[in-house]
Amino acid sequence: RHLETKVAKTLINSKGIKGELTLMQRSIFEPTFLNFTFKTTDGSLKSDFEFAKNIASYKIHELPPSPIYESESQYCDTAGEIFNPRDIDQKNIPPPGYGTQDQYAIGDLSGKLTGRNKNEQHDFIIEDGTNELNGIYWDIFAPLFGRHSIVYRGFSINQRQDNATESPIGCSFFALYDSNQRYQVQMQTAQV
Repeated sequence: RHLETKVAKTLINSKGIKGELTLMQRSIFEPTFLNFTFKTTDGSLKSDFEFAKNIASYKIHELPPSPIYESESQYCDTAGEIFNPRDIDQKNIPPPGYGTQDQYAIGDLSGKLTGRNKNEQHDFIIEDGTNELNGIYWDIFAPLFGRHSIVYRGFSINQRQDNATESPIGCSFFALYDSNQRYQVQMQTAQV
């Protein structure tokens, strides 16, 4: 049976940040490829530097943000906790980039991808010492197929508030696209 490549995208245009994260997985037996393209809306070097310096994390959440709260400040908070179906203890994980992908929650993109894939072409604003992700990465634990799929789950970019807390810069959800990445696939829901 022929399997079609799955493509999912999330678009963010919020608080001076715009861009998209595109995910592609050819089959359940291959890793998911993630292409991050986030920049500031004005495109100035100073703004890009501030954005990159203040990034705390990129996360996938349990739920998509609720459209009811779209124009309210708690919109991103409605996406729930970080997506962690394997119940990884979040208190005992290595710092971002220092562990293997299986040591982090599925939704902890910063932990799994920071400092990885240096052989691929990347467009970092700040080379080292930041959680910025820009370019192409691969992730074995971010499936687009199966029961732990991240399709239609929430996504957020978070900034540092102080040393202990983070707050979302922007959030969205992953929608399926056709294999040409031009059109969003129609979503069907059912109620029982």
